[in-house]
Amino acid sequence: MLAAAFRRHGAAVSRVTIAAGAPGRTELVCDLGDRQPRDRLVTEPTWCGFTGTALDFYLRGKGARAAVLSGVAGGIGVEPTGCRAYDLGFIVTLAVDAMTADSLARIFPRLGETGTTREIIDLLGKHA
Repeated sequence: MLAAAFRRHGAAVSRVTIAAGAPGRTELVCDLGDRQPRDRLVTEPTWCGFTGTALDFYLRGKGARAAVLSGVAGGIGVEPTGCRAYDLGFIVTLAVDAMTADSLARIFPRLGETGTTREIIDLLGKHA
């Protein structure tokens, strides 16, 4: 739902997966659904979507000044990606109902704005 709203507003959509993991462990692979050919696919070698990838250059090339994050690994994937986005100067928003996280109460409010998927989609319409 969130990715579709961003596409309707002409915003870039990036899908980030983590390639890092403990040796010999089976990784969880989930289908995020509704993947479109224009979506940027990023495989991160670490737990941060910016480390060792071209995500920063891709987003800046699209004129992005903000990053809206969601994901299944809030504490180990979304959190470091959000921290790095913040360090890089992006305005960070975290879709709290579109992730699992152990960091919702302590870390994310210090990192950027938080809101539900509906609240973020509504804001897209106001700034179009």
